[in-house]
Amino acid sequence: MACTCAAATPAAANDKEFAAVQEAFAKRDHVALSRLHEQDYKKLILPLTQDQLNKVAVLAGESLEIASVLKGVKYDRFFDLLIPPTINVRVHERWCVNGVSMYLLRRLSDERRITDSAVLPHLIEALKHPDTGLRCQASICLRELTSREVGSAVFDSGVDDPKETAPPQQWWHNWWQKNKGKQLIITTEFEKELAQRTLDAAKKIATSLVAKYPDDLMNLEVPKEPSALARQQLPHMAYEPRWWAYIAGTGPKNKKISELPVLWIGGQFLTPGPDTTGKKPWLAPTTVPLKVIYEETLPNTDVAFRVLLNTPDPQLAQDMIQLFSKNKKK
Repeated sequence: MACTCAAATPAAANDKEFAAVQEAFAKRDHVALSRLHEQDYKKLILPLTQDQLNKVAVLAGESLEIASVLKGVKYDRFFDLLIPPTINVRVHERWCVNGVSMYLLRRLSDERRITDSAVLPHLIEALKHPDTGLRCQASICLRELTSREVGSAVFDSGVDDPKETAPPQQWWHNWWQKNKGKQLIITTEFEKELAQRTLDAAKKIATSLVAKYPDDLMNLEVPKEPSALARQQLPHMAYEPRWWAYIAGTGPKNKKISELPVLWIGGQFLTPGPDTTGKKPWLAPTTVPLKVIYEETLPNTDVAFRVLLNTPDPQLAQDMIQLFSKNKKK
């Protein structure tokens, strides 16, 4: 039994790299931190486990803090503190750490290597950073990680007017308070799961109803693989013959455009925001009202999987509801 003790377990191959990254953050070593998203990225970051990457992301998020060194500091413009002759050394040093930490977070977010929502409150707090450039980067990270776009236009433009920045800052704060504890990062694995669910639902409709409704569903094309549903916010497919069937010359001869159905399948966010308001469903190009045929809140997320339909044919609607009612009974 002595041979099974922890001391006998060899160290993981990436422990050395993780320790080096932790030390750089602990020392707030600006030079070492700047190398993490550049020269040392492949050597120190890529070898890390998923759990270690998430911990590094949180360390970087914590390193975005600047309020503590601004206490009691008077200034009219933040950048006056960063350049001679009014340079504030402590603020300048922290701002440098803020910047290199954000660069690392941008790369990890762009490459979608972060899976732990614990980094989100730090990015949300960074939306109030006095440097509008860092606010913009924080907004981009949030957009990449969560697929939400609240305030993107404001932060991307570098606006520094509280009347414009305060509403999205407050929305993100409220969103986090409402949903913290859930898995809020839209990972590649989650997208694949949602794409597969969307594809399965579309196949079920095609297999069960196309033969009965050859005119209504004649042009319903179901992708063969989930990968065909390229990354969308969120993965979905739409069948909208009202938009293109007659233009393409493939519409049924005995029906008007208004008599054709509109079908939408995919994921939608549960928490409303400026990025979802007025879009039914969100990101679907249709302007017609859609009825929820099937809805399932995905566990521990802020996302629901939905099948939506608009049709003047009550029997088609009823058959669609019946088709998916079996899922609700499970």
